[in-house]
Amino acid sequence: MKRKAPPETLEEGPPQTAVSNEADIKSSPNETDSEKRNVSNTLTKDENASSFIRSFTYGVRSLPQAEASGCGYEDVCSRYAQYKQGIVGGTVRGKHGEYLDFNVILINGGVPYDGEDKAYYVFLDEVMEIVETFVPEARRKRGLASKLSFEAMNLAVEHGWQVRPTCTYTKDTFLKREGADCWHLIEFACTEKGAEIKQRRVQLKNMALSELRKLCQRFGKSSGAKPALIERIVKYELTSWTAQDEKRRRFKAIGGSVGTSS
Repeated sequence: MKRKAPPETLEEGPPQTAVSNEADIKSSPNETDSEKRNVSNTLTKDENASSFIRSFTYGVRSLPQAEASGCGYEDVCSRYAQYKQGIVGGTVRGKHGEYLDFNVILINGGVPYDGEDKAYYVFLDEVMEIVETFVPEARRKRGLASKLSFEAMNLAVEHGWQVRPTCTYTKDTFLKREGADCWHLIEFACTEKGAEIKQRRVQLKNMALSELRKLCQRFGKSSGAKPALIERIVKYELTSWTAQDEKRRRFKAIGGSVGTSS
């Protein structure tokens, strides 16, 4: 997939020189010293890391869209000011013409605040969306795409970004074949459970308000607008799913089965 063209108002930062594992990465104009990550906190220490060149595009980041439930971010704590300006995209390049393109976007973070009348997000998270990985045909089957991907994951670690693997190579090849140590970086919405919750929000949105209130009665809070009711149900069900997953894990650890009674 091709990277979306950045808005005309964005200014491209100067490309970095070759980056080694011991060097500090280029920070955004608004990034404080305490927010910088040291490159030593990487997933891999590739002996060829010095051959990579990172370049960034800086600009204004848009607020994330509301979830399928209709629940969105509200800047009640003025957090958007911390995230508004920053890296909006970039490229990791190798010396043989290979490259990896990415965007950096904001998403709704954490669990929505559950008010009496409505629910809304009060946190924001940064996501690195990997949109394209390219290696010239003459240089393929030499592990260059994998090295680019590990370098991108290291970049995500350094900046504290989650990763959205939109690129088909990243999603279908790298993560399944070599990226076992990188799954903790993946955006929750891109995981199997995250996809289930996204679909559940759509299902609940299509239900009548009276049905949603009835579902909410089982945990004692059935007031509020439709987005609040949907998010309340999702939170309750996610907690139940998490508990069930933990139960399965424990039974497996002691050699039992899920159907075993305690």
